[in-house]
Amino acid sequence: MLEFRVFNSPMFAVTTILSVLVFAIMVGTQTLLPIYAQDVTSYTALESGLMLLPGALIMGFMSPITGRVFDRFGGKWLSISGFSLITMALILYANLSLDTSIVWIATIFAILMIGTSMMMMPLMTAGINALPAQLIAHGTAMNNTIRMVGGSIGTAILVSVMSHATLNSSLQQPKQAAMDGIQNAFMIASILGVLGIILSFRIKSKNTKSELASEDQ
Repeated sequence: MLEFRVFNSPMFAVTTILSVLVFAIMVGTQTLLPIYAQDVTSYTALESGLMLLPGALIMGFMSPITGRVFDRFGGKWLSISGFSLITMALILYANLSLDTSIVWIATIFAILMIGTSMMMMPLMTAGINALPAQLIAHGTAMNNTIRMVGGSIGTAILVSVMSHATLNSSLQQPKQAAMDGIQNAFMIASILGVLGIILSFRIKSKNTKSELASEDQ
């Protein structure tokens, strides 16, 4: 059902891996933050939802802007800049405390969503553009499948890290132990962000017409 020859293109392989990292970080963060808000700091479900709303709106607003930037400059520097913003946000989340303001949490999430919006569609487009015409449909199917599966696995890993660190925390208070687990999970996510920055340097700024023609042959 899936055509694995698409991974013969180094550009497609790199952008697919980066898409998985972005998706795992995004979904993982959206899973961890409500747990933190409701179970650790005792915010309501409505408040935790409103906490994520500005970031979601910003991501929707940024999508057409990043599309135009991608058309002009390509995906390399968008990916590097996006992963840098994401990593910065994750490091800030790794330093959350029991009394962190919900406004500050929402601000960090907005920064994370700006970084995510700089990569979601541009990465997929850059990878698909690197494929010969006869493999474009297969590349789209593969990218969507791998991104969802890999993102789910990444999210499960982050939640598992949080649960393991919480259960094995030396802190006695349940909320403090849960805080310790969440900080550990965000630290692992930060490492994924750094890995994304490193891999982003392997993206070509643009595919030239000669390169695309040679791949079609």
